[in-house]
Amino acid sequence: MIDVFGAAERSFTIPAPRAVAYEFYSSLPRIVPFLPRIEMVGKGSETIYRVAYRSLELNAYSVFIPCDLEVQIDETCRLLRIDHVDTTLFPKVEAHASLTSAVAQGKFRIRSHFYDDGPHQTRIEYSLGLSSTLPKPLGLLFVPASFMSNLVERIVNMRINEIVDEFIHRSTAAYPAWASSRP
Repeated sequence: MIDVFGAAERSFTIPAPRAVAYEFYSSLPRIVPFLPRIEMVGKGSETIYRVAYRSLELNAYSVFIPCDLEVQIDETCRLLRIDHVDTTLFPKVEAHASLTSAVAQGKFRIRSHFYDDGPHQTRIEYSLGLSSTLPKPLGLLFVPASFMSNLVERIVNMRINEIVDEFIHRSTAAYPAWASSRP
């Protein structure tokens, strides 16, 4: 088995009052396209979704990690929590591996703290984490565990940082068009 864990934190600003920034970021269907390697898989209810991490690593190994999430709205518009949830709204994911792929259920979380940063700007303290335990692809069965663990740790940290950095870039770039289309 391969333990996968990665997390990253960033702080950024968006040119919007806190309540408007919160509205923009609190829609999971709206923000998932800003997260590279993360895709929307399904909607179970107004607050429960399945997303998946999908990546081709080392140009040879396909990784697929579905994660069930619940969006928890804070009426004060100060904290947005998107956390793992155990649910029966989606089919259970059985961990399996092939020669060049691995699939297993994972846990994904996002925390966003929203702070007033002037009358028309909001500072967001953003953190994202992903964890799973993947079966080892059959093509890697003879790779020593210590080497595999170090390699996976480097790849996962690189990917998580890439996801967070690109999310900030894409979401802040998309915000003006969304804001101008609001009623």
